[in-house]
Amino acid sequence: MYKETKISEREQLINKARNLLSNTDNLYIAMSRVTKEWPIAAMVNLTNIERNRRAWMGQSACCLVCDTPEDLTRESWMLLTEDERRKANKVADIVITEWTTSHLKEYYAKEVFRQGRLQFGD
Repeated sequence: MYKETKISEREQLINKARNLLSNTDNLYIAMSRVTKEWPIAAMVNLTNIERNRRAWMGQSACCLVCDTPEDLTRESWMLLTEDERRKANKVADIVITEWTTSHLKEYYAKEVFRQGRLQFGD
């Protein structure tokens, strides 16, 4: 997510990130890949509601698929129209909700088992 880039590569990486962020189908696939391929990072960043989870999803998707560092992802975000930003945020919200729903069930089941709270009727 963080790396030095050559000046000659910057424009190409910004365009790749912009193209990904503005294509909702590809963005959904990329963000879904992030949650599957980076499970620990997803757990850390998506369970903390104080973080900007949308931004993390977008930056991570651009890093994973386009090899674009976060500073150039921010530049590409500024090139999007308001409508493209709204749609990209909606995709992030969908993926975050899917991930949260799936993992909260798993987390709760493990926690209940760990704490011995599983109770059967009297």
